[in-house]
Amino acid sequence: MAESLQTRAREHEVASRQLANHAQQQSAVAALGQFALVNQDFNALIHQAVTLVGQALEVELTHLLELQPDGETLLMRAGVGWNPECVGAGPLAAHSDSHPAFVLASGEPVVIENMRSEKRFVTPPIFREHNIVSGVSVVVSTRQGPCGVLGAYSHRERTFTGDEINFMVAVATALGLAAERSRTRSEEHTSELQSPYVISY
Repeated sequence: MAESLQTRAREHEVASRQLANHAQQQSAVAALGQFALVNQDFNALIHQAVTLVGQALEVELTHLLELQPDGETLLMRAGVGWNPECVGAGPLAAHSDSHPAFVLASGEPVVIENMRSEKRFVTPPIFREHNIVSGVSVVVSTRQGPCGVLGAYSHRERTFTGDEINFMVAVATALGLAAERSRTRSEEHTSELQSPYVISY
């Protein structure tokens, strides 16, 4: 009887924690959407995004890799938990058997349960240097195609729930929409500068 009560208590605790985590994740997505509406600085938005992802999933490392115009390399535009020289540095390969290439090619969330037993791609040196064991990565896309990879990683082996994966997808979707708006504003600004009818005072 006592064991049954303890089991129920543990199940209730787990369920309560999952509900709390889900609520936090929904709040993070809402906060990111609100931030995007009031702030047109895309660079600030992606830094806010990787910070919120780390807090919501309780992981040590997050990143936003941006696919470069050559389509062959990525740049870590924003990150939390990495060595300072990693953020803004690069490039990282987006082809062959690399982890970013696998994520971009899959088009689906890629979950790493244990990096030590991973066979789908070659473990990036940067993952080994930062002692990454588990993680989840999703593609950030616009209507023009993939534009980056959003990732969250842990030093310990852990599983990622369906809600957590859906949360990552929601954040990546928000970033994709923001990237499109940023690109549109940039193109409109360039067009205005090139227009012969623009008068400068």
